Amino acid sequence: MSGGSYELYLDAIPGERRAALVGPDGRLESLRIDRDGRPRAAEAIFRARVVRIDKQTGAAFLDLGPAGEAMLPKAGGLTEGAAVTVQATREAFGGKGAGVTRGWSLSERYLSWTAGRKGIQWSPALGQGKRRADLEEALERSLAAAPDRAGLRDGLSVRAQALGADGDALAGDLTRLAQRRTAILAAEGAAKPPAALEPALDFAQAAVRDAPAQARVATDDRALHQRLKSLTAETWPDLAEGLAFSDPARGALFDEAGIADSLEQALARRVPLPGGGRITIDRTEAMVVIDVDSGGSADGGGKKEEALFRLNKRALEEAARQIRLRNLSGLIVIDCVTLRGKGRMKALVESLRARVRSDPVKTDVLGFTAAGLIEATRQRFGPSLDEVMNAPAASPAPAPDAQAAAILRAALRLRGAGRPVAWASEAVERAFAGPLAAAKAEVDRRLGRPLEIRRGEDRTPPVVEMER
Repeated sequence: MSGGSYELYLDAIPGERRAALVGPDGRLESLRIDRDGRPRAAEAIFRARVVRIDKQTGAAFLDLGPAGEAMLPKAGGLTEGAAVTVQATREAFGGKGAGVTRGWSLSERYLSWTAGRKGIQWSPALGQGKRRADLEEALERSLAAAPDRAGLRDGLSVRAQALGADGDALAGDLTRLAQRRTAILAAEGAAKPPAALEPALDFAQAAVRDAPAQARVATDDRALHQRLKSLTAETWPDLAEGLAFSDPARGALFDEAGIADSLEQALARRVPLPGGGRITIDRTEAMVVIDVDSGGSADGGGKKEEALFRLNKRALEEAARQIRLRNLSGLIVIDCVTLRGKGRMKALVESLRARVRSDPVKTDVLGFTAAGLIEATRQRFGPSLDEVMNAPAASPAPAPDAQAAAILRAALRLRGAGRPVAWASEAVERAFAGPLAAAKAEVDRRLGRPLEIRRGEDRTPPVVEMER
């Protein structure tokens, strides 16, 4: 695939699935990784049981069943032992339970619906022109066409992806939303908590559903490609023409697309800026801190204040990209190079707001603090890229399951005769014996012989070779 539109690459091996979104400028915008042993919960809907109420904070602690425990920040009249319907808003991480909300919602590609909300909301990306007017007319016709759809009017949202939709596509989404809502409400009445009312969507399907309008999608998984062909032809027409299969025999998909190099940079602490300067990203338990450093950049000359403004603007553009790419969340503090003019400081805040507007995860830029720092918050949706790829406690070592997946990926690329051998630490061996056992067995089957794991040091890239 080539530039001009958004491109989504779906790379799959036994045990791990990856989705990389590349922007029209050819730069990696987001990377999501799904791995065996890390259950997905976000978007799943549960009939939960209240375990206890914290009288000091007013929070309710819930039992979600197999998905573990969660905390609902506001109990809202709930009592211990009561049943409540909630939706997971983020995965469990770092010993913390999944995030949940009582205002559950259902998403299709072009439309979504949220329980308890009034009116119809439109994505700002749809603007106010003729395209928006055509969509409004098509949506009204679809809502009036069937009684079950009309009940969705309150709580309906038209997503940015609707830019690529027609009336039939909107009608299809309305039908599916109505069917899902009916099924959930019926299950809610019959469920004995804790119970799942609707599971989390398949990782690859969710990635394609949320791809920008008329994005081009490529995958190296033949079965997934066939499934997506049927899905796009029937329900996501704006993606049908841009769907492609990349034969892994011709080369690794991420390598061919240049994504492998971008992944290494996405885990680096320091990120260089075009034209000079850099940003440094540090993540703690409490917040994410991004520091802007001029690095001696003169930024093309001009007055010093103007040069610093241009440097800060470039830094904020890159910070917005890194926040989405790394899936950073919570409180984010950005320390720009100091400016004196309030007008320029305000312009920087507005520039950052414009950049995060396209982020599908809710991000609020709060402005400058009294200390001259820009504060922003981003809703947590799944673990950060660093949490998926690296070991805890700020260790530079890869996470054991990430290293195990890298070994399996390298093993599938081995060619020639001999015995496939890989070196790995004890922690990685445990991952092969535990959550990635089925994945290793499948790789052994594809290789036609067992992949031998020998005790050794974990390296990046891993040491995997054919021994003769």
